[in-house]
Amino acid sequence: MATDEMRNDIPDSVIAFDSMVDITLDIHLAEAWTNESKTDSLSKDERLKQYYGQIFGLHQVSSERYKRSYQYYVAHPILMQDIYTRVTEKLTILESEQSRIKKPTQ
Repeated sequence: MATDEMRNDIPDSVIAFDSMVDITLDIHLAEAWTNESKTDSLSKDERLKQYYGQIFGLHQVSSERYKRSYQYYVAHPILMQDIYTRVTEKLTILESEQSRIKKPTQ
């Protein structure tokens, strides 16, 4: 588990830890949505390129900055592991919320 000191030592040129969690979550959701979509008129690659652009715009980062930041976190596996732990936790929460919405009321 990453320490606060490790998170505080992330250079300013790298996307902040919490923002990286949110961007990575959105990317995984976009990839899952694209893989599940059967009726899209665009190819999966075209759709993903569109989604990535929207995600980077939403989070106000360039794709280049994201790629550089991703490489930083890959080079710091404890931080990367924590990013994916947080992403998994958030996906579990989203899945739980989705299940509650889909459950018929009795």
